[in-house]
Amino acid sequence: MKVTLPPLSETEQRHHVAVAQAVAQAIKQQGGFLPFAAFMQLVLYAPQLGYYAVGTHKLGRDGDFITAPELSPLFAQALATQTKPILRELGPDAQVLELGAGSGQLAFDMLLSLERLEALPSRYAILEISPDLRARQQQTLARLPAHLVKLVHWLERPPQQPWCGLLIANEVVDALAVSCVEFTQGQWHECGVVESAQGLKLASRPASDALRARIHAQRPTPIEGERRELCEYLTPWVQSVLAQLVRGVALFIDYGSGAAEIFADERTQGTLSCFYKHRQHSDVLRHLGVQDITAWVDFTALAQAAASAQAELLGFTTQAAFVLANDFDQHYQYNLTHLDPLRLAQAARQLLLPTQMGERFKVLAVGKNYAQPLRGFSNDLRHLLG
Repeated sequence: MKVTLPPLSETEQRHHVAVAQAVAQAIKQQGGFLPFAAFMQLVLYAPQLGYYAVGTHKLGRDGDFITAPELSPLFAQALATQTKPILRELGPDAQVLELGAGSGQLAFDMLLSLERLEALPSRYAILEISPDLRARQQQTLARLPAHLVKLVHWLERPPQQPWCGLLIANEVVDALAVSCVEFTQGQWHECGVVESAQGLKLASRPASDALRARIHAQRPTPIEGERRELCEYLTPWVQSVLAQLVRGVALFIDYGSGAAEIFADERTQGTLSCFYKHRQHSDVLRHLGVQDITAWVDFTALAQAAASAQAELLGFTTQAAFVLANDFDQHYQYNLTHLDPLRLAQAARQLLLPTQMGERFKVLAVGKNYAQPLRGFSNDLRHLLG
């Protein structure tokens, strides 16, 4: 069923047309067939065109989707509680590195929380590839006291020098471009985008040997008509962001599950979704460059990618379990004196309920040269990773 979406503004419509033209040009350059991963990479990240490269109003209640830090400070405060013993174990040079900081709200609340805990890092670095989002982050963080603002530094690429500390990736991995495959006529086909007389459309071609081998490892007995996603960018991306971390912990927070659930027989249509103005739908060609496109994170593959970067698996749990284990009750009581009680209760429910973010979102911890237990993983579910 086609989902009714709010109409595009004139500016958004012009942007959609410009991105569609860029996609058409890419199709020509690729010989008439643009693989889906290349299409997704273009519409999300192409300079001056991609969804994450332009525009600053994607996040929050007035944007296309809302993340945990936008709901209330509760999520950041739980992260800060987990961060304190990590930084203390690593010593005075320990840093925090946040990947894709969105509006900057998580960094804002983290720094205030870490100061209250007397656990400020030597530096709070933000890796942000979008100039527009970086400007929004700077505007958000400018509201902090001057001594906290001085701790914040922006990076355009992963650290090039050895460092120790905590890496945070909140809702980043789900936006990595994925390859889409479908099993039809007794074989796997690769999905992509082509041009037709009516404009852009989805098409397929027989999958390469490499792609068939990867999906066969997950689905040795596929069902006719099923669709799946594979993130071929995952391993090189994880290796790049962990390459210079010599001692510390990385926390990946996102929606998804282990491979056994993602590739289960009953999930035959994959997990690809689009978001525009808080409406979820599946038409990836509908609002090019104006809507988000995401897929569930395969945490089994994420843990394997981290292992290839010489990082050890430290824990895997639900977001609800992680937040509750990190002094949630204390943070809730503290916020009652600062925030509207009704909105705080609504935010807590959205953060913790299984049907909302509580169990759909997971937290994966990996580390290098770090042996201390992590309090957020007392309910450790790493057995679900296979």
